[in-house]
Amino acid sequence: MKKIFFSLIFSFLGIVLFFWLFNRVEWQMVKNIFLRLSVIEGIFLLVLTALGMLLGTLRWKEILKSKGYHFSLKELYGHYLAASAITYLTPMFVFGGEIFRGYVFNTKGENPTSLEKAMAASFTDTIFECIFGCAAICLGAILFFFTAGFTLGDSQTMVLTISLLLAGGIFCFFIFKKKSIIKIFLKVDEQNRGRRVEKEILSFFKIKNRSFQKVFLISFFKTSVRFFQYWLLVDFLGKSISLLTAISVLGFSILFMGVPISADFGSHDLGSAVLFGKLGLGLEVGAVFASIVRGINLILAIIGLLFLSKFGIEFLQNNLLKKIKRLFQK
Repeated sequence: MKKIFFSLIFSFLGIVLFFWLFNRVEWQMVKNIFLRLSVIEGIFLLVLTALGMLLGTLRWKEILKSKGYHFSLKELYGHYLAASAITYLTPMFVFGGEIFRGYVFNTKGENPTSLEKAMAASFTDTIFECIFGCAAICLGAILFFFTAGFTLGDSQTMVLTISLLLAGGIFCFFIFKKKSIIKIFLKVDEQNRGRRVEKEILSFFKIKNRSFQKVFLISFFKTSVRFFQYWLLVDFLGKSISLLTAISVLGFSILFMGVPISADFGSHDLGSAVLFGKLGLGLEVGAVFASIVRGINLILAIIGLLFLSKFGIEFLQNNLLKKIKRLFQK
């Protein structure tokens, strides 16, 4: 009930932010900026997003492989899209996508403890996404202060950046020092399933681990593809920015999209408009930038929902219908 309540609150907040921006931009200019993007350019941006998803799937595949599970990219890609759709459309349900991936592949495990390994693999994948996301946010904020100039009005952003940097540093310390992260929040015993999942996660984070090195490299390429996509999108919209400014755009976009609002509605629009205005690119360009990014993400989210429906039907066929059949056979 609480999640539904907060979902409604954040959705309402997103609508308020969107209409606040709606009254502050020139919509004829927004329309003209939209028209600068050709269909071919839009398709190319969509392909880059799909490539990023493919790299994310490859990262997850490598993590599963280190746990003793061998799946093809074809098997995993649909599940990755489905989980991403859950996370993107219902971010208020924390770790919904990770739990979905863990439980789905638990049914394909060969040993009774496969649930912990499957869950650990999905959470490890998300940890890498968060690490590179936080790195992009911190680097982007630092570059932003140098390129756009730091004023007293940016103090809140500076505090947030420092907080994220400290949080990321503490998190990495616990990961590499093999300390219990869960103990920070609650007491657990050795038989607790969450503790076993955590141990599986910690066992992966070894610098000399070849799988760790591969996953780190894949994560770097995945973030680089997203960086290239955003840099190209700004160029397609008729604005030229340096690579350093593009890093700021990437970092703050990740930050704005981290607000738990379905499809980043409102938060990404307003945040991008303010950022682009500060960078001298124009509020309207920022609003269009966020809308196009959302549109591309929604296309892949819809495809992910189709896969989710397919997996739901398969789950019913493999579990519920078999149980009903056994009841009638008795």
